[in-house]
Amino acid sequence: MKIVIDIKDSKVDFIMELLNNFSFVKTESPVASKKSNSKAVNNINKQQFINDMEQTIKEIEADFYEKNNKNKKLRKTA
Repeated sequence: MKIVIDIKDSKVDFIMELLNNFSFVKTESPVASKKSNSKAVNNINKQQFINDMEQTIKEIEADFYEKNNKNKKLRKTA
């Protein structure tokens, strides 16, 4: 059986190390093995990075506004 796992770039080293510890698992890094497609892979990685950053910014903004609204409610009740 073959499977493909989509992993955040920041977690790749950890997951690859973990998988390499199992003798029955064969791992292949798409970036290293497909050098002919490295430009396409690089563009995908850039787009994924941009998507991850956008998502992170949205999460930070949501947290900020949530905390800001709680502070306003606390001020009104005090």
